Amino acid sequence: MAVADSLAELAAALPALEQQLEGLNDFGRVNLSPAAMMEVGQAKAALGVRIDRIKSAAEALQSLLDGGYPDLPAETVDSAVLADLNGQIAGMVAAMGRFQPRNEAVAGTITFSAGG
Repeated sequence: MAVADSLAELAAALPALEQQLEGLNDFGRVNLSPAAMMEVGQAKAALGVRIDRIKSAAEALQSLLDGGYPDLPAETVDSAVLADLNGQIAGMVAAMGRFQPRNEAVAGTITFSAGG
């Protein structure tokens, strides 16, 4: 199942990314030049966004699976609601009889020859 495979792939990727983030945080505890510290900060921010997106995607995929994905069961409604829906469909089908296709103009080229 593709969703479960994707969820497993995201779960497998997360520990390595979290380890990298931990390493970047460790750089903040050493004496780096301002330029190096800026680069580390940008890398931390980008990696943090990636981790957050992976976690959000994993939560969304898990929610799909928890909801029975890929199955989508039919809604259960009262017979009066079903009768109303069927009545609306019958009315729309009847209204469709009011419409017919319009003859569309066809583009073409006409040539004339002069003389006899």
